Amino acid sequence: MRRCRNRKNGIQNNKETGAIGCILSRRFLLLFVFPVPDKDTAKKTVDKYKVGVCFLNGTLEQKGIISDRCELNRQIKADNAFLRELKSLVKKLIDAAKNAVPAIAEAMETVRQKLIIFRYHLLHIGAGKKNFTSPLRVVKPDLRRYENIVRHLKDKIRERRILLDEKKAVPAIQVFRHRELTQKIAGLTEDIEELKNEKALLLNQFNCADDHGMAKVKKRVASMESSLETLNQQETKCSGELGAALAEFSELRQQAFDFDAAELAEARRTIRPDKEHEAIQQLQAAYGKKFDSRTLAQSQMDVAEMLDETVEPVSIRQKLQQLQRQQNRQNHGKERGQER
Repeated sequence: MRRCRNRKNGIQNNKETGAIGCILSRRFLLLFVFPVPDKDTAKKTVDKYKVGVCFLNGTLEQKGIISDRCELNRQIKADNAFLRELKSLVKKLIDAAKNAVPAIAEAMETVRQKLIIFRYHLLHIGAGKKNFTSPLRVVKPDLRRYENIVRHLKDKIRERRILLDEKKAVPAIQVFRHRELTQKIAGLTEDIEELKNEKALLLNQFNCADDHGMAKVKKRVASMESSLETLNQQETKCSGELGAALAEFSELRQQAFDFDAAELAEARRTIRPDKEHEAIQQLQAAYGKKFDSRTLAQSQMDVAEMLDETVEPVSIRQKLQQLQRQQNRQNHGKERGQER
């Protein structure tokens, strides 16, 4: 009984002076007693405890036993690395999103510039083809008619010559044969005269004095046909390039579908004047004095229609009306000021 009482008293004394700390492991038990510490002492004690725990966990890991704390630390380290990588990726995506709108606006306006240039080429080619096709539509039938007349005239003259030779060879006794040949020769002579008159009319129509002048006309017609064929080839090429540019613009529009439409439109409006100026410079360099501002305006309207973009052209009359309204307002304001 005394021993039990002494043991209880000892335990109570230990509670007053300190506490019992135990660190359990699979192979040994450490038991130590320490007094109630202050803050600095408690911190040092906790650090020593952590070092001891890490030492024990490291010892277990070295012996092939997986420690829960070490496993947790490894998982935390891996999670932190993943979070750092994710944060870097998000930052890159944010920077890319900020730079994407100006970049795609630049690309769209560049493609629009190409469309304007290709459409201008097509309009110019169409005007050139019209300049060639209209005269050819009138000249070629008359030229074919002239060639047919010349061919028939040669045939008639050759046939008449043959009949004349035959008539000379026929004896005078064959009266009926002479009469038949004479009638045929007379008919051929009339046909030849009609063909000559028709040929003369065509020569006069072409402003030619003889067949040499018609040879020059044929050369001009052949040159026009060659130029028309070249224009057709250029038209086919420009049409293909225009179609490719339209497909490229459609792809860019699909890429910009998730962007802010107002921000993208504002970025495009900012870039557009410079791009249009570059297009005008390229067209002026290509066509020189043949450059036409009306054709350029028509190409811009056609491109806007192709891209389903609204264009609000302001005519000179509308501009004058706006200026007149502003002047009237200013004059009305001045009159009110004078009356006061």
